[in-house]
Amino acid sequence: MSEKQNDATKETTWPPTPKNELAEDVIFEAAALYRPVKGRETVQALMIAVSDYYARMEFTAPSAVLGDATYLQWEGTTPSGTELKGATVITRNAEGLISHIAVHQRPLGGLLEFSTDFGSRFSATGAVPADSFYQG
Repeated sequence: MSEKQNDATKETTWPPTPKNELAEDVIFEAAALYRPVKGRETVQALMIAVSDYYARMEFTAPSAVLGDATYLQWEGTTPSGTELKGATVITRNAEGLISHIAVHQRPLGGLLEFSTDFGSRFSATGAVPADSFYQG
């Protein structure tokens, strides 16, 4: 299930998810967001932008599936060199489409840096309002 992105240092098993795997009303929640992001187009754009943001992103354990949820553990490095670790939970609906994504990042300092830096970059696209992210 793993695929290589253009940058050989980035290995991923989830973003960018093909649009046809996301439910129309998919919800993306993250510790770095003040409110959930909703909708297939916006969530896909967010997932692609997040995967492109990290200087390094690796999944550190095999994914685990329990019922309709898939659990992923990962670690990454921001463009400034800050190390983050996290877990992502991807939930599928009865049709097998991704209906919910929850991303949990740590430590807090890295999370706040990510939310501020990524938020200013991504909110500039107009896809998600700037106040969805930490402003510092």
